[in-house]
Amino acid sequence: MIKVSKQELLEIARTSRIELKEQEIAGMLKELEDMLSYAERISNVVIDHGCAPHKNVNLFRDDIVQVTAYQALLDQAPDVEQNLFVVPKIIETQE
Repeated sequence: MIKVSKQELLEIARTSRIELKEQEIAGMLKELEDMLSYAERISNVVIDHGCAPHKNVNLFRDDIVQVTAYQALLDQAPDVEQNLFVVPKIIETQE
């Protein structure tokens, strides 16, 4: 089981801008230790079964330009201007 000290918890709370009351610290310590222990168990399962973690896999593909029939899409749009979709303004600007 992973242990987290009260000082570590308070530092995490401070950097996360979370205000903890004294009576909340014990419960929060237990919850944090439970989460970290669970994450450790999941990591061990992945290692035990020989699964490579996906986050470290780099997938490369060729960057190939494909010609598309964009006119068919533009023909379906309610409003088009100079081969571009016209959409409602959602951001107000200050002048």
